[in-house]
Amino acid sequence: MWADLQRQAIQSALSLAESILTDNAEAPSRQLREKLFDAISVRAKERKQQILEKQNVVITYGDRMFDEVIVPEIQGMASVLTTVMRESDPHFSAQVEMSDEDTKHWFKIQIVELADKYGYFCDLQSYHRWIRLKMLSQAS
Repeated sequence: MWADLQRQAIQSALSLAESILTDNAEAPSRQLREKLFDAISVRAKERKQQILEKQNVVITYGDRMFDEVIVPEIQGMASVLTTVMRESDPHFSAQVEMSDEDTKHWFKIQIVELADKYGYFCDLQSYHRWIRLKMLSQAS
């Protein structure tokens, strides 16, 4: 049933497209076609703008979460790890590193692999930030 409805919708769309593009007596006039194409173009631009606005809301929220929740949490972990580990290794340190404009391309392969592993799509074009907890020990 669903396949029949899809097939009918596709056939209807194709027949409309054919009638618009042909120049027979039943086809709409050139002006009507131009108005139709203009309306389609305006609607497509409006939808694109709506999508961009929604993406900006998500990106702004993601930035806030990253800066206000994730970064302080990782920095706290680094501090605790350094304190605890220095009891047994005085040269231990835990450092937090974050992406910036010069380093945001680092770890792309790992990020894509993790997204794939957990069933997510990884869009590195629209938004891309990372943070890492780096643990160092220079025990002699």
